[in-house]
Amino acid sequence: MKTTDSLKLKKAILSLSKKNILSYADVREKINIESDVLSRTIKKLHKKGLVTYKGRGKFKIEDKPIEKYIFIYGSLKKGFDNHDILKDAKYVSKAETIRSFAMFEETSGNYPYLLKEKNKGYSKIKGELYKVYRKDILKDIDYFEGAPDYYKRERIKIKTRKKVKIAETYFFTKDIIPFDQDPISEWTKDNNYFLKVFEEYYKKSIND
Repeated sequence: MKTTDSLKLKKAILSLSKKNILSYADVREKINIESDVLSRTIKKLHKKGLVTYKGRGKFKIEDKPIEKYIFIYGSLKKGFDNHDILKDAKYVSKAETIRSFAMFEETSGNYPYLLKEKNKGYSKIKGELYKVYRKDILKDIDYFEGAPDYYKRERIKIKTRKKVKIAETYFFTKDIIPFDQDPISEWTKDNNYFLKVFEEYYKKSIND
């Protein structure tokens, strides 16, 4: 299918009723199109948040699709345990906060938390920027982060290699500054606090 034909098809589908759940049969009644082409188009529109796929060849056109940038700094990043939650979000690039923040490890769970503390000793936080088009993806991230009770999603300025953007990220709702940790600027697989303590204890025991 040519690009112009693809755009015409998307436009035709999105011009249908937004009030009711539609079926592929509803579309084929109005548009002469092969089933496999229609299925691929609906999947693309679903990924963009313009329609919501309901299963069994049914979908609903979204009246107000979203488009949010989400700044990720912890276990949702690529290569970490919980990244699968973002499988349907669009990865944009690596990014860094404009402001300096306090980030520490939650030692009971081996993941970081971010505070809005202002201190000269804190750093700009490095992470990843994603674009979210669908409400269900944002809802899944909020649920994972325990928002708004455990974490609170707020707007901040971040910069990529090319641009400064407004994104949303998750701040810990409690101001807990651990006395036995230095703040960190980037969450990596080497940030395991308990592992570090054990390694230091082990080295000390050998030297003794």
